[in-house]
Amino acid sequence: MTDTHALYRTTLTLKKPMTTEAKRIPVPTPTATPVPPKPAKPKNPHALQQALLWQCKGQKVRVWLMTGQELVGILAGFDTYAIALETEHKNYLLFKHGMVGIEMERQ
Repeated sequence: MTDTHALYRTTLTLKKPMTTEAKRIPVPTPTATPVPPKPAKPKNPHALQQALLWQCKGQKVRVWLMTGQELVGILAGFDTYAIALETEHKNYLLFKHGMVGIEMERQ
């Protein structure tokens, strides 16, 4: 078994002594690289949803939820995050992130 303190002392003595002279290391100058332009954001990222929902508003729709449940009712309204659905017995506020799909009934 080796003595830990003796090993520590030998590693301290093997180190080079510090010098007072500072070495000058050349620093690379930054080059002006062109930054690629960011892709243009769509003016309304929900335009596809809104177009379909405006067409379905006041119509009978079928909504599938992530739980596997299917609801049929009249689309009363919508916003960015939710839709309001009126059925024969209840009114529902359904969040869009919990829906799988929506289908407009044909007339």
